[in-house]
Amino acid sequence: MYNIDKFDSIIDREMAKESLRLDTEYILKGARKRPKEESFKDVFKEEEIKNDILLKDALKRKFKEQIEHLPSADLKRIESGQERADALEVIICEQGELHQWAGEKAHFSMTTEYDDLINGVDAIIEFEQQEKDGKTQKVALVVDASMNEDFSVLLQKINRNKEKVLSGSLAQVKYFESTIDGKKETLKHVIPVVMGLEGKHVNELTRKCASIKRIQSLKEKSEISEEILKKAMDELDRHPAQMIFFEEIESQLNFYKSLLIENKKQFSQEHIHEIEEILSIFKEIRLSKKDIKLGDYKNDGMLELIKTFTTEQKNQ
Repeated sequence: MYNIDKFDSIIDREMAKESLRLDTEYILKGARKRPKEESFKDVFKEEEIKNDILLKDALKRKFKEQIEHLPSADLKRIESGQERADALEVIICEQGELHQWAGEKAHFSMTTEYDDLINGVDAIIEFEQQEKDGKTQKVALVVDASMNEDFSVLLQKINRNKEKVLSGSLAQVKYFESTIDGKKETLKHVIPVVMGLEGKHVNELTRKCASIKRIQSLKEKSEISEEILKKAMDELDRHPAQMIFFEEIESQLNFYKSLLIENKKQFSQEHIHEIEEILSIFKEIRLSKKDIKLGDYKNDGMLELIKTFTTEQKNQ
């Protein structure tokens, strides 16, 4: 017998997918652009930049060749997942700075395609710290934004970062331009972390940010539109996602600290000091946000996995 309720459910699900696709597309369309490798000609030789771009393009072609034999449904799912991950990266960088998710002294910047693909770094968070002599000290934190439904991929990323910490090499960003002072340079020995949300929370955040962008794009806003916009902006100021990111980063930093204490290599103390400095910054910021309610985000799958993994590894 024909089940009208089941049919309606399928229609609703497909409409929700299409709505999310349009929201994701809207965020990416108006997103801050990644810096281009070519804009670093005053730092690197033109031939070196050219070779890096060739390497980057070769990796993109290789990935495309690896998946082109897959059924169209699988290709569509991979493409959709990548777009949603890209949207999360944009949201973290744009809304994270605008709404001071990491405090008023934090600055977010996206990396070049080269550093994304070769060095596995999606974004950088810089913290302005005032030294005693009045100079600004930068404490950079490398971010790999993730929302991969396959949690084994997330574990691979954390394990990769663990090995970087134990080797003392940490992470590197070859093409970096500071959003604090505009200086172009290569960042070496930077603390790497993974931060992200499970799929349903990425979807919720994407829809909210897309709605805000659409209202902001209106040339003439009604009084009701202004009220809705203000309410939505206030909600982003206190959005629980920022607290999830804090917990994820702190779990990884404390994990790294325990590894380095046991490691006792020449570089360990220097990196421990840097980690403690970042943890101190986060502690102060968290105190200012202690009234933010986590709600449904409390049991975020990405956060639970990171906390479980780092705790189990420390206890081994």
